[in-house]
Amino acid sequence: MADNVSFKVLLKDKENVEEDELRRFVVDKDVSTSFSYLEQKLGVVFPQLKERILSISWTDEDGDLITIANDEELIIALTEMPGPLYKLIVNFNSQTQSQTRNKELFQESQIHPGVACDSCNKKPIEGNRYKCVVCDNFDLC
Repeated sequence: MADNVSFKVLLKDKENVEEDELRRFVVDKDVSTSFSYLEQKLGVVFPQLKERILSISWTDEDGDLITIANDEELIIALTEMPGPLYKLIVNFNSQTQSQTRNKELFQESQIHPGVACDSCNKKPIEGNRYKCVVCDNFDLC
């Protein structure tokens, strides 16, 4: 068993707190410092993570939540966490990556023809358009 690294992972859905899930798994020691392998393994252990935007973190000795986003940060986490069981927290959004990207593209492509910003006079307003709820005709970009 010394050739394996054990993980205990708490999966947290940001939008549905009641759906938190706790799992344990092992990975081969040779790939334990690969962030991309860890992401793939999490997708196997937690199938609901497929195509989801996720954030992997751990709690340091000061009680701070530290985000892991690459190999170097994973190595730091494994070095500083007390082993042999490494505890991680995975937060995810219910939206998929493609849904989030589509939403961003929609916001970027919004053009409001015939509408000028009442602050900077930009015409037309592109992207988000902010309207005054008590004024008859007041728009901001």
